Amino acid sequence: MKVTADSQQKISVYSGCLKIIMQLLMIVVPAGLICIWLFIDKFPDHTIDKLFGVKDFYIRPLTKTLGVLITLIPSSIAFLLFNNGYKLFALYQKGMILVSENVNCYRKIGLLLILQTFSNVVTSSLYTIVLTMHNAPGHRSISLGIGSGEFSSLIGGFFLMIIAWVMEEAQKAKEELELTI
Repeated sequence: MKVTADSQQKISVYSGCLKIIMQLLMIVVPAGLICIWLFIDKFPDHTIDKLFGVKDFYIRPLTKTLGVLITLIPSSIAFLLFNNGYKLFALYQKGMILVSENVNCYRKIGLLLILQTFSNVVTSSLYTIVLTMHNAPGHRSISLGIGSGEFSSLIGGFFLMIIAWVMEEAQKAKEELELTI
């Protein structure tokens, strides 16, 4: 099945827009996550409780430094997710729809979503440790939580891995068909 010129034009325009959004998100999301920790002492206590689920905490320079270092984990994953999204939409913009590069992008995005799931569980636990490490003994906390966000990322990651697999098989079938004609 051939993509019509009109459809390809629309795909190219929308992909170009999404490519720009991916570029912005590659910068804004990691920078925003890091800024949260750089300016965490300016937030009201109830905001910190809402973000991290910690009521009793002290913010010191070491707390901020460790928070930024821990945030590099989800920030890096977010950057890689948006970077792969950018690559995927760049391919679509060029009219490259059913090619191995797309399969690789889908596979990487799927793997990164699965990795993000485990990263969220680990980093949320590390955040509670960092926020309460200056508390008196008996008032320090550690939390381990899995919510709907982690479940959605995990399912989404596996979903994209299966889509990548199906696309790979479709690409092979397309190449075989082209060779037999």
